[in-house]
Amino acid sequence: MILSNESITKCQDIFLRHPRYGLSDNAIEKLLKAIPLNQKIEDVLLKTTVIKTLYSTPVFDVISLSNHILSIKNIDDMLSKGELSVVDKIRLGHGIKSKGGKEYDFYSFATKYCSLHNPSKYPIYDNMVSDFIKNILLSTGMIKGKKLLDFKIYDLYKKAIDTILERFGVTIKDYKKIDMGLWVLSKYFYKNELDSNKDDFWIYQEIEKVFGHNA
Repeated sequence: MILSNESITKCQDIFLRHPRYGLSDNAIEKLLKAIPLNQKIEDVLLKTTVIKTLYSTPVFDVISLSNHILSIKNIDDMLSKGELSVVDKIRLGHGIKSKGGKEYDFYSFATKYCSLHNPSKYPIYDNMVSDFIKNILLSTGMIKGKKLLDFKIYDLYKKAIDTILERFGVTIKDYKKIDMGLWVLSKYFYKNELDSNKDDFWIYQEIEKVFGHNA
């Protein structure tokens, strides 16, 4: 399967047709349209809780994290401008710690929170997609050197996505569409028949319907 505008679009369509993932995405999008700003603790808490639940993203203290997000100065302005620094401001500095005293890094949650407010500027970080991107970059020789593959640095993660999109001539600008497409592609790429659930099998079947059994 070649990475292209067509394959990204078709895989996004598979994501949106999924009986669980598509419904969850529609619900979150509706919530963000109703509550676009981050000026009240109730609003931030509601968005944090919904993202945590529907995206199955670990957040161990939604109230503390919501208060932390609310405390970020000019957050709505920074999100509207697509400033990448907002991700780091959300993921750390909240003071939520493990039993060992180490502060949790809510990296994936932070990218989801930012993306949902401005999907044209913030791609979502996902471990599986991250591995998929690294595989493409290394197998094609587009990037050499481990420092450039440290995708826990958000700027490098975004640049890596942009690099492979440019390399394969993908002109889609909306990271939300790209996120969905790459997630479905990576899910199929790493499919494991022994460790898959019914949601995974649904995706495998749809991929093969759309692209053929040699996808």
